[in-house]
Amino acid sequence: MDMWSAGDYYTFGTAVYTCLLIDMNYRVLFVTVSWNAYVLGFVLLSFVLYAVYLMLYPGVKVLCDILAPNMYQVPLHMTSNWTFWLCVVSVPCTVLFFDVVLSYLISNEGTLLPREQDSARDISRDHCSTEETEPVLWVGGDGTSTFDGSLRRTVFRLKRDAKWVVVVSLSCGMTLLSLSMWAFTSSASAAQVRVLYDGKLAVPSMLAIFGGSSWYPLGTHSSEVFDGGSCTLEQEPLGSSRVCEFQVALPRDMRAPVMVQYTLGPYFQNHDAYLKSEVPAELEGQSASEGTRFSKCAATTRSWNGKEWVPCGMKSVSLFNDSFSIAGKSIDETSIAWDSDVERFNNPLSYGQSGKSWLYERFPSVVRESEGVKNEHFVAWMRPSAFPR
Repeated sequence: MDMWSAGDYYTFGTAVYTCLLIDMNYRVLFVTVSWNAYVLGFVLLSFVLYAVYLMLYPGVKVLCDILAPNMYQVPLHMTSNWTFWLCVVSVPCTVLFFDVVLSYLISNEGTLLPREQDSARDISRDHCSTEETEPVLWVGGDGTSTFDGSLRRTVFRLKRDAKWVVVVSLSCGMTLLSLSMWAFTSSASAAQVRVLYDGKLAVPSMLAIFGGSSWYPLGTHSSEVFDGGSCTLEQEPLGSSRVCEFQVALPRDMRAPVMVQYTLGPYFQNHDAYLKSEVPAELEGQSASEGTRFSKCAATTRSWNGKEWVPCGMKSVSLFNDSFSIAGKSIDETSIAWDSDVERFNNPLSYGQSGKSWLYERFPSVVRESEGVKNEHFVAWMRPSAFPR
């Protein structure tokens, strides 16, 4: 999801919550012995209400400004990402596979062979049909009785026998196997080059793990990772910079367009204190009181010389300001942030006034004065990653 601008904390969290909702509704259907119109209706209603919630809350800017500004347009980017739909299919298939097999083993005393049905309860439980319930005679505690003939309802009971288990488990297994092979092949076949210019070089493994301070996705080959040497700024004075050049031989041809990205890790943008360290109104060009700025940004409201940081907060003052270039090629630095976020961010009316520390003054190599908070590198940085990289 990172590759397609949907790996931020809010989009990833919404995707996880959506999969959880799907799984919970599936569980309701699985543990319910008899399905009727009420059961199916309530399950359908939960999906409809959730869809309405996604359209109204994150889709309406006024509501987002009140509740959570960073949720604006999250469902749109989530549903337009193919990896989200991969999860929507694979999560229920995985759970269904294990539930079917385990429930069958438990019901048959831990064996794959069906046990003898020796009670009317077992026969009724394993019966599969669409039938109507009989009228019920209710006997009260006071000895009175009432005949309720209105309880005639059509129900569907699922027959969970060996044939059903084999068909469902094989279907889920083949679906998961096909999706995993497709995802792994797509990842491994993508040509990439990784240059580690600061930190410890780790050997890529077959597992997506942290190696020192670097992270390699599944399918990364050792021939695709290069040690760029030390380009670390350690004891240099504040404001110092260093230019490093690397010559890298491509292990494979790359088809256009070639994406240029940076990875910084471990860097926990998903920490709660870091996530909340901003004033949304200030990012949108509105004025914010000193009390609001201090309550949201705490120690990151002013610089060491007393100038106000505008905007304030840990996210804005920690903008990654390394810049990159490729000899003989130009890098298109547009469309790297969400259009909805770029439109949402605005510079205040006092933009450029003295006595305050603006982005273009703190990060001149990244942010131009004409852009301010509308700089796409800054806008993308302000949407924190869901993972520590």
